[in-house]
Amino acid sequence: APVSPVGRVIGAFLMIFGIGTLGVFTASISSYFVDRRLKEDRGMKEYDYTNHYIICEWSERTREIINELRVDERTKNTPVVIISDRVEHKPLDDDLVGFIRGQVNDETLKRANIKDAQTAIILGDESLDPTSRDAKVVLAGLTIESLNPGIYTIAELVEVANVSHCKHANINEIIVGNELVSMMISSSAKDHGLSKIVSDILSSQYGHELVKRDVPPDLAGKPYLEVLNSVKERYDATLVGIQHEDQQLTTNPPVDYLVKEDDRLIIIAETGKKKI
Repeated sequence: APVSPVGRVIGAFLMIFGIGTLGVFTASISSYFVDRRLKEDRGMKEYDYTNHYIICEWSERTREIINELRVDERTKNTPVVIISDRVEHKPLDDDLVGFIRGQVNDETLKRANIKDAQTAIILGDESLDPTSRDAKVVLAGLTIESLNPGIYTIAELVEVANVSHCKHANINEIIVGNELVSMMISSSAKDHGLSKIVSDILSSQYGHELVKRDVPPDLAGKPYLEVLNSVKERYDATLVGIQHEDQQLTTNPPVDYLVKEDDRLIIIAETGKKKI
């Protein structure tokens, strides 16, 4: 410790200066993280995720979609960015979920790093009438495809008549909610209980799930029936169809169909069990 008066003054000054500097530094760091957190909560942040999902519009369906992604081993750690102007704050407390507040447009999509995203899911805006709702979906699809033509897009529609517009927008997969529900209800009316089976195989949270897998090398070139039996014996899973190289699907192919190396197997497997 300093013993001279001058030394004590200098020592006191350095101590006060050091404490002050540390306080300013700590306050700056705290302010930075608080500001960053506030921006994220209010949907003002820009993201640099890669190979992520972008979900357009927020609703309870959005929550369910993310829940399904989180229970699947393949997607449980995949980042998701929600773009919506229907909520003011980040709707989910999940470190791998980002939020951008606003309409789906060039600016919000670029902030979501659309160019490096793998999949975009476009949900309908429940606050709009069916025609306006579908029009908004188609417009979002056109914008997304213009910014990243290689992205895989999935769109939800209300009216079957608008499917052609989505196809013109190069949207990869189109789901007409009302039509799907109507078909499920009519099937259950004819054969009671079928809706339970469909729910079981579509969910990753329980029961069984419907998945796609590559053809094992030793099964390429084999008849469908032989591949079906092999899949059941090896993985206790049921082969129900084939996706071909051109993305076309064949459900329940002929038993003598020769499975190709670049085909993909569509199987029903127990959730969480070892798969192909």
